[in-house]
Amino acid sequence: RFLLICAAVLLAVAARGNRHHGRPACGLPKFADKLAVEKKSELEAIWKDFKEGAECEDEREKTKEFVSKLSVEERKTIFDKHHRGGPHFLKGVPEETRDKFHQLFRDHSVDREEKHKLFHELALKELKGENLEEFLKFEKTMEERKAEFNKKVEALSADAKKVYDQLQSLKEQKRKIMADAKPEVRKELDALYESGHHRGGRHGHHGDRRH
Repeated sequence: RFLLICAAVLLAVAARGNRHHGRPACGLPKFADKLAVEKKSELEAIWKDFKEGAECEDEREKTKEFVSKLSVEERKTIFDKHHRGGPHFLKGVPEETRDKFHQLFRDHSVDREEKHKLFHELALKELKGENLEEFLKFEKTMEERKAEFNKKVEALSADAKKVYDQLQSLKEQKRKIMADAKPEVRKELDALYESGHHRGGRHGHHGDRRH
């Protein structure tokens, strides 16, 4: 589905923890320079014995744990200012426009299909020239992937389709829970999953990005 395919991309839109494509490189993370001296030293200690070309699973896990213990403001500082790229169709647009896409993405009161429509309307209103062209290309690609995915769903066995429907129902329940939560609670949870270091189980409400 468009929204869930878009999820990772639109997180970067608001520059709040754009997720890495693939595994992060081994070595001291670049965001270390954004940290206070004491915190930077703590992170450097994790990577001090790492040798170029070696495996770094232990260091990665310790880095994840380190980031999970940072305050919300510290995470905002390192990820907001470190990851500014975002999707190509928002390249060079005003920060106000990025915020509008972010706010829509974070609006848990709107279901997926309605949000798809609202994203389209927002793009037509806020984007111009090459930015709008890029969005429409992106949207077309997402629709094509959605159609391909739906064909695969239709080909599922009865048992698999039953489980799939149950999983979809759980996703909708998750959305409703977030929609009913207090704003400050949603903010806490968003910050928790936006750090980009919970990819393994994708436990958060940004789980499956493909559909």
